[in-house]
Amino acid sequence: IFQCEDGTKIIEDDISPIEELFQPVIEISMFTWQKKGSIKRFFRLLHSVNEGKGVKLNRGAIVMLNRRMRWFRIFILCYGLFFIIYATIGIRPNGIDFENLSGILYFEQLLVIYNATSSYLLLGWSIQIHTYCYLIRVAVCEINNFVQEAIDVKCSSESEAISFFMDSIRRNSRLSLSIRCLDGILKRFVFFQIGMAIPCTIFISFALVVNRNALLFEFLPSLILTLLCLCLFYILTIYPARLHNRMKKTRALFCSNIRHWLPFGHNVHTAALVFASHLEQTDLGVTIWGFALLSKPLILTLFSSMITALAIFLQFSDCQKQIQSTIEFRNTTNFKL
Repeated sequence: IFQCEDGTKIIEDDISPIEELFQPVIEISMFTWQKKGSIKRFFRLLHSVNEGKGVKLNRGAIVMLNRRMRWFRIFILCYGLFFIIYATIGIRPNGIDFENLSGILYFEQLLVIYNATSSYLLLGWSIQIHTYCYLIRVAVCEINNFVQEAIDVKCSSESEAISFFMDSIRRNSRLSLSIRCLDGILKRFVFFQIGMAIPCTIFISFALVVNRNALLFEFLPSLILTLLCLCLFYILTIYPARLHNRMKKTRALFCSNIRHWLPFGHNVHTAALVFASHLEQTDLGVTIWGFALLSKPLILTLFSSMITALAIFLQFSDCQKQIQSTIEFRNTTNFKL
């Protein structure tokens, strides 16, 4: 249940009995965001824009998001159980030095406990990802509702048009404050998550390509990890990019609605221009700790950089194999001579 500081519920979803068992990890994973009340402040600001009409109108989509994230948590749970069974059976995939790993853990049998702990932490991480998606989704719903009302409005008099623009300026300022509050909540989380997701995706994809001829039970863990990293990269980048893109298009969508306020006098035109200037905020969105705004061009840059790095690593791997084969050929030739 997410609610404002005054107790107003934003949306409520049923909790299964299995999820109640993980209540401690939910509290641990959400402690950083909840200790200062920043999430409640965000919902209070967002609710003050239009009393949560956007969330109410898109309740079905939000509930669907909650269901998808619930299935994602179930997948994480099954993934952890799979690795526990995987380690218990004694399967040893290629590319993992189990001797050094056993030295770190003192006993190889502790690998099961290590996998169980990692699964529990992954579950907490999935809850944070769920909250991340949920916060951005409700913000997009309110933005869509705000824009749709600005497009569909039909004013019958000059005073009504001026009052509409004044109220829209107030609501837009509250919406901008809520987006900046959202950025303050998520910017550090996005920074560390993207900093972790990019190298993990590159190196796990590299291991997947290198070991593509391995047996299925040795190839499957790398494939699952690669898909998980790609899914994480998609969630971390696409959701805030949609938010920024929607905020950027708000002014253009409003300006396309001039037929509703153009017939009025100079005062209405001035109020409309003031409102349009308030909509010109290209820096609104989720940032990577203030360094860069997550947008579609940035996603393209990150993805192309990842592909380039992966291609370089694969090229170095091929060069190493060629050098080794050349050395073996020379040794064989010298031995025959």
